[in-house]
Amino acid sequence: MINWRAFVTLIAAPCLLEPLAVRAQQSGKVFRIGLLVPRTEPERADQIALESLRTGLRDLGWVEGKNLVIETRWAGVNPQRQRELAAELQALPVALILALGTTAIRAARDGAPGLPIVMISAGDPMGAGFAATLARPGGDLTGTSLLGEEVLAKQVELLSAAVPKLKKVTVLMNGANPANGFFFDAMSSRARTLGLRLDRIDVAVEGELDGAIARAKAARS
Repeated sequence: MINWRAFVTLIAAPCLLEPLAVRAQQSGKVFRIGLLVPRTEPERADQIALESLRTGLRDLGWVEGKNLVIETRWAGVNPQRQRELAAELQALPVALILALGTTAIRAARDGAPGLPIVMISAGDPMGAGFAATLARPGGDLTGTSLLGEEVLAKQVELLSAAVPKLKKVTVLMNGANPANGFFFDAMSSRARTLGLRLDRIDVAVEGELDGAIARAKAARS
């Protein structure tokens, strides 16, 4: 689970929220920020993360109902729907959008052009075209990437160690997420050195999951 309170304190606040706080104190204006999440409804982990986000913002003087409104959109996994909701947030308007994950980040960038975007858990910011470099991303996007090649390689190593006789692994991935090409290549590279074969099955929408699992089981037999 993402520690959104730490994320806001360390990343979003210095880059985007603290300048807005100064403006809010000067004008007495209530600011809106958008939150774009690629799920249709909140899970328990999301509820905890949202409370952490609110707590982190309160620590910086931002209080919902006083000088802040958080406009949350549960966008699901459909990229077009995500873009539509990003445009809806821009039209309110919001001062910025916090977007969770690669597809939501891309949807926020494309659906709300020119609006500052804070990336939460971007998979491969450079590969996805979000950042020119990690040191100097440029453009209207900033934020963090919580996954890297080292982490993915270690996950494959742990799986191999837990199941020593394992020879083949089928990976289910969201076909709409462009970062998954980077993830799969990183895992495959480490798998080859361990004598493992990785197969990939893409799942484009939520309704395809059962069929993808069935195909994975059939490939294993």
